[in-house]
Amino acid sequence: MPSIMGFLDSMRDRALMVLLGCSLRDKLRVFCSISLDLIPRRLKSHALYPRLRGLVEGLLIKGARVSRDGVRYVLVDYESLYIISSLKFESEVIRHLRVGEGEVFVDVGAHIGKYALKIAKTVRNSLVVAVEPNPKNFEALRRGIELNGLGNVIALNVAAWHRKEKMKLFLWDSGGGSSLKKDVGLGYVIVQAEPLDDVLERIGVRHVDWMKIDVEWAENEVLQGLRRTIERCRPKIIFESWDAEQPIKYLERYGYRCKYLGEGNHIAIPSLGP
Repeated sequence: MPSIMGFLDSMRDRALMVLLGCSLRDKLRVFCSISLDLIPRRLKSHALYPRLRGLVEGLLIKGARVSRDGVRYVLVDYESLYIISSLKFESEVIRHLRVGEGEVFVDVGAHIGKYALKIAKTVRNSLVVAVEPNPKNFEALRRGIELNGLGNVIALNVAAWHRKEKMKLFLWDSGGGSSLKKDVGLGYVIVQAEPLDDVLERIGVRHVDWMKIDVEWAENEVLQGLRRTIERCRPKIIFESWDAEQPIKYLERYGYRCKYLGEGNHIAIPSLGP
């Protein structure tokens, strides 16, 4: 019985994914992509399966549009479909990230805009700064801003870091996965990296209320590049880290208290002065 219930739940989730498509064409593209999950496990182990998956994602999922809670997103791969569609993915982040009216939210590692677009659309007089270094993700993010008619988002195709330099952004797959620090042997693109202190000052953002940092093992360098912003603005910070000892110690030096939310995510709330 548990296996039957699991199968039914899985089929329900897939049906919901299809229904998220903005048009009939988008629904068909999503359906064809998720149908690959129904291939028997023994066939998935075949050496040609990853190539088939990449081909399907490149032809179908990339560029498909989905709508969730009234917000439209442009997909880059199957993973981005899961991130947008799943109610379980980072549920604690969604519950704790409460940007208020008139507040400024900086989304570091914005991907295709799961948080940036939703907050910008639901909190209309907020300002959202969306930072995304991966060119594929950034293009999807930019198109998402246009699709939703958002005038309160500043999108920046830059890598957050602790100093200004050109860097290799290592690619993890054919879609939007990437990291400044982890090379899995699938190539790279050259990106501009800068401290966000300098970036925010250059675009005239003098105050920040909330930050989300999801940068695949580069959180220590990102936080070092935010020292002035942390000292001056005291924003609430949600960050992903699977080895959080260093970022927690860094934030505690500035009077923050940190709480683990699950799935590698933490929330840091300012309490005392530095």
